[in-house]
Amino acid sequence: MKRTLIIFYLVLFSAIGYAQNEKSFFNAEMIKLGWNIASPYLTAQIKDPLTKEIVTKTVPKLIDQDIKASVYEFTNSFYTVKGIKVLNKEFLSKLEISITKGINAVKTKDYITAVNEIIEIVSLGSSYLDIGLLNLADSKMSNSPTFDKSLLFSTSTLTEKLFVSNLNYLFFIDNGKLIIDYQDEESESFIIEMNSGATYEIGVLSIEMEDPIYLESLKADKELLNNFNRDFVNLMMESLGSGSILKTEFSDEYNFKSLKYTYAYTSNEDSQSYMAYFIFVFNGNSVYMIVLNSTTETFTQVKPDFAHLMENFYIVGIDETKIIEPCEANRTGQLILNNNSTNPYDVYFNGQYQFRMSGGSSKNVDIKEGKCSIYVKQVSGYAFYPTEVTKELSNVERCQKYRVAFP
Repeated sequence: MKRTLIIFYLVLFSAIGYAQNEKSFFNAEMIKLGWNIASPYLTAQIKDPLTKEIVTKTVPKLIDQDIKASVYEFTNSFYTVKGIKVLNKEFLSKLEISITKGINAVKTKDYITAVNEIIEIVSLGSSYLDIGLLNLADSKMSNSPTFDKSLLFSTSTLTEKLFVSNLNYLFFIDNGKLIIDYQDEESESFIIEMNSGATYEIGVLSIEMEDPIYLESLKADKELLNNFNRDFVNLMMESLGSGSILKTEFSDEYNFKSLKYTYAYTSNEDSQSYMAYFIFVFNGNSVYMIVLNSTTETFTQVKPDFAHLMENFYIVGIDETKIIEPCEANRTGQLILNNNSTNPYDVYFNGQYQFRMSGGSSKNVDIKEGKCSIYVKQVSGYAFYPTEVTKELSNVERCQKYRVAFP
């Protein structure tokens, strides 16, 4: 794929005008979207309710590079879950250092280090709490507490799943892992290894054109589309091999609009039969080209996986009029829980403990799309046996609200 990309890249730029575009390394919108996608995957692996609450609330403030708000969310979460005010000056000083390290990590798209900083400082805060110092302003800890490093995430936990490019796009692999094959200032290629055992390669080019191309114009003007198709085939024949377009289609997924080609050809390199699937995304002078290239024999096997990958592929700023909501990126619905009893209940989702709800309280929770089994069990206030209730949501849809009251 690397050689294919380089050849295509050189031929493409020899045939069309393009302009250089400076890419900023830190893009706050990119970083935030990356976290929206990665956070459900990471937080699902955090078992401690306090740590999960603090990571969920604090990391978005790290992304905003807001130290004060990050410290507030951290201490407020401690109070919400543990009922203890964080007043210890020694700990707060360590917390600010940890928050600063987390912000610096986020700037380089290193979510794992940022989350690990939070996990470690939560553990330290719990140590202060255990010996009764967390709410005492001027008390100091005499000994350095030990920390269970097995609680930390390894770098590969996320780097094999999420790729955040400096070219203003990102994608997430939820059923396999990715390996970076090649990178330069305008193009990147990846090897995708699926859990099913299938392996394929994809490439991405980011191009800045001298003159803009509009998708709606290609859809409305058949002559313009025919000319674009002709130029595309000529480029493919020169860079990949002799062949033809099997299918041309316009697509309007929720994450971006695109023009797609399926191109069958005989390779200039090894004379084998190949299939290439191209996705062009236009935004004024900016053009992204995403390509799946494989042998004819394996194309039908890997294309469904590639299509699924594209559901988790986002280009920031490609449609300025459309805002990608977190529930779209995370594929979550919102569950509104109401405890109508005066007694506390423990809440479980799909057999996993989530949190405790006090009597008469309500709570809004994001839940993944699909099936969700909600089980609640009375904690106290019963005579002989606790009340237990199970509610089933058979098909949670993204960005929809669901209300469940108990008992």
